[in-house]
Amino acid sequence: MLPPVIIEPEQKEATATVGDFIDIVVDEVLGTTISTDDSDVLELYQARQDGDAMVFPGARALAAGEAAISVTLAARSA
Repeated sequence: MLPPVIIEPEQKEATATVGDFIDIVVDEVLGTTISTDDSDVLELYQARQDGDAMVFPGARALAAGEAAISVTLAARSA
């Protein structure tokens, strides 16, 4: 299994091959959501807690093409 494509907070573009997983690095994992303009190209995975581990939001490339991912960051507590 190949490592995922990592998208850092300041990054605006990335390239993935069909079958690749994409991890989106965010400061606040819980409460962050993502969406895409083309679910035929990307299957999304929302941020979540899995036991003690925090799992970044991400996607899997399903087909060739271009798709945008929109990231809505979690509200920070005061």
